[in-house]
Amino acid sequence: MRGVILKGINELIFSESLAKPTLEKCSIQNQGNDLLLKVLSVGINRIDLLIKENKYPKFPAGKSLGLEISGIVEESNSNKFKKNDIVCSLLKYNGYNEYVLANSKHTMKIDPSKISMVEAASIPESFLTAYKLIYYTARFPLINNNDQIVENKENIDILNGEEEANNTTMKYTPIQENDYYYYKRFNNQIYGNYFGRSEVNVLVYGALSSVGINLLQLLNYEKKRNIMNINKIIAITSNETKAKIAMEFGATDYAFHTDENFVETILNISKNVNLIFDCVGGGKMFENNLKICTNDTVWILYGLLGGPKVTNFNLAHLLTKRILLLTSTLYDRSDNFKEELIHSFQHHILPLIYNNTLKFCVHKVLPIEQIEEAHSIIKNNLNIGKVVCKF
Repeated sequence: MRGVILKGINELIFSESLAKPTLEKCSIQNQGNDLLLKVLSVGINRIDLLIKENKYPKFPAGKSLGLEISGIVEESNSNKFKKNDIVCSLLKYNGYNEYVLANSKHTMKIDPSKISMVEAASIPESFLTAYKLIYYTARFPLINNNDQIVENKENIDILNGEEEANNTTMKYTPIQENDYYYYKRFNNQIYGNYFGRSEVNVLVYGALSSVGINLLQLLNYEKKRNIMNINKIIAITSNETKAKIAMEFGATDYAFHTDENFVETILNISKNVNLIFDCVGGGKMFENNLKICTNDTVWILYGLLGGPKVTNFNLAHLLTKRILLLTSTLYDRSDNFKEELIHSFQHHILPLIYNNTLKFCVHKVLPIEQIEEAHSIIKNNLNIGKVVCKF
């Protein structure tokens, strides 16, 4: 089969003679994988570059890159999928190969009449990450079919722990819905007490990355739902061209990270920024965020494009403003967490994709043989949205 070999640091080799994986009847031998998929498209992510540069130590040695794909079921040991089903799947590795073993619990059936295979390859990592950041980490409430405000199971597990520690009497009611459980919290208290605020003003870094665009869309969707009192959605980008596109995807305002007066520019837009989605991390932007944050800001760190270190950091800045600094990753989460996340995404978000409420932004599609060019586009921040390779 065709595929890409990761050989050493920063070295990718395309081959047409790789061994095709086989699906054993015993799931233990397949490490939980019960599907053999023929890959049609693979989404390229910045984490792929980190793995290639040996900067992501949790990636298993000897595996190829590629975490999100779309394709066709070749063989199945799962009663949920059959041969020739059209799917997309969240993988741990080997998505750069023409055939790959996948876990059916991390795989979604796709309607090819609604979205293309290239678009489907943009869902498992990029769309799921944005969805997780807003509804699992920032804990925006979900709406089920009965119009009840609900939260996901992971959040309630944490909150139940807090409840026990504080010896309070908050109650949660489980709602069974399509064999999946959501929970309603009666006092509507979530991180940062968004419901108690007159407005929520959001800062989105990396706004024209594939995750950033999906964050803008979902935040704009929430602004229209008018539950969270969202006022400003501020996109942080690098130039006017990207800024205009950010506005098309839901931003209300924008700023350039190269602006020498960045802090003043943001404060002129809103002096009450209380939610930040940060993929930059260290460097000057960390200091800028401390100045921008208002009291009780929820600051979510999900990337380190600015580096992992902050010089002369004073914890008092976090303490005096009561800033809640959260971190979030997807790759190293448990299989059970990913299963619940995907199930929830299918129920709440996939219908919005199918009816064009949420859209895809694909920057470029390349043949898998040009994988190095795909990596170069992302490394140099040239992409607006997703870069996808096809077999």
